[in-house]
Amino acid sequence: MLPFALKVVWFALCALGTVATWFVLWFLGKAIDNYWLPILYCIGLTILEGIFCLGMIYHMDPYKMPRYFCLAQIFTISFSALLLTGVCLTIILAVATKIIFPCPISASPQPTLRWKWVYLVPLLVIPVTFASAQLALVIKYDAYSPSDNMHCDVTGPHLWLALLGYAGTPAFESLPCFAINIAAVFRVRNMYKSDQHTGAESKSNSPESLQKDAGQNQTHSPTTNEPRPASSLYSSPHISRSFLDHDLETPTLTPPSPAVVSPHSSVFPKVGRTSPTPQFRSAVSPPSPTLRHSFSSNSRSPLRYNSQSQSPGWGPGSSQAGSLSPWSGTESFELQQKSGMNVMDDTSVLHSYASTTALTQEEEMAGDDVDIHQEPMAVNWDELSQPQAVPDARASFMSLIWRLNFFFLLFSIVQILISLSTIIDVSRGRHKLTPFGTQHVALLLAAWAPTVVFAHAPGVRVRLAGFFWRSR
Repeated sequence: MLPFALKVVWFALCALGTVATWFVLWFLGKAIDNYWLPILYCIGLTILEGIFCLGMIYHMDPYKMPRYFCLAQIFTISFSALLLTGVCLTIILAVATKIIFPCPISASPQPTLRWKWVYLVPLLVIPVTFASAQLALVIKYDAYSPSDNMHCDVTGPHLWLALLGYAGTPAFESLPCFAINIAAVFRVRNMYKSDQHTGAESKSNSPESLQKDAGQNQTHSPTTNEPRPASSLYSSPHISRSFLDHDLETPTLTPPSPAVVSPHSSVFPKVGRTSPTPQFRSAVSPPSPTLRHSFSSNSRSPLRYNSQSQSPGWGPGSSQAGSLSPWSGTESFELQQKSGMNVMDDTSVLHSYASTTALTQEEEMAGDDVDIHQEPMAVNWDELSQPQAVPDARASFMSLIWRLNFFFLLFSIVQILISLSTIIDVSRGRHKLTPFGTQHVALLLAAWAPTVVFAHAPGVRVRLAGFFWRSR
């Protein structure tokens, strides 16, 4: 007989694993903006572990369990195991086919995991059909009698009936998906290498890198007493070149008339810099509304829309211009709307945010505050103006794909374990299953595998930490 202490330990671990999986998969659903598959896995796991743990009422001793409870346990364990297999097969087929046969998709995996009626086959038809067939044959052949085990199971000369339930059908279903998953792993590996190469190239053109290069150039260049005409966007070290590469024309420097010279903020004398002398004005036409970035003494963000502040005029002959250092061209830039284009590119928004983040950090070090004045836009500038880095959506998605593939491989191993002991017992012609076999280890892995794989994912980890921190 199995020791009761082992049964208690298995009961506690299975129950705790089920609770942990609910937390992890719920926050995973929030991270990928898709709930039905994570919740369906949790439901199937709760049914599986619940019917197993209910055996503690009878001290997990099949000799003490009534017949109706044993039949219910045989059917429920097989049905829930097949349901969990169906959930994993659905995710494998949905994600792996998108990886192996790529098509233009967004960074969010929601369209890939949307509901399709064909999913009823692995999620409902197969579990109900095979679990019902097994139960009917068990009753017909009276293929049950109490045995030394943690739960009720098939016994007698018809031990092969166990292969119709949790011990055989899930493993059979997982074989083709295991091959698909292996192909997806190699595909993701190539995608990851390509993404790393692209990331290394984009890092060299990042605002910080451009700012550092511009700072080095300014260090070695001699200082002059006259302000430099640096209003060209390409001369600003804080503006990413990627921001300008999206449907932008080459800046054309044209001298404006004196009537169009706009005044600038009086903050420049405060920080020891001259205001930009608009001897030249860049005629840049990006696909965005008129946008002006400027600084004020009580602000928090370098974003400022269609705003001007009154100050004395500036010119080449100004007395203040000779005593202050030249303007670097980063304090103000104006973008005029390009005809036929109304929407800012998403990548431009991200690069614009990266530029403004660098400016915000520089102004905070100098002791200045930054404010934001917004006009209604499609982009939520309130979130973009927070002093934190924008997460790399593609990198996060690639990390999630890696974790999904690892989970699929782990679940395939679970399917092998859940069938291994039964196949060995059937091949040896035994009439009873092994009291403590690989199926019991697989029962524990099914409860803890989602927590082990997804709890450390960035989107899940942050939400878990925030939830438990607020609960204190």
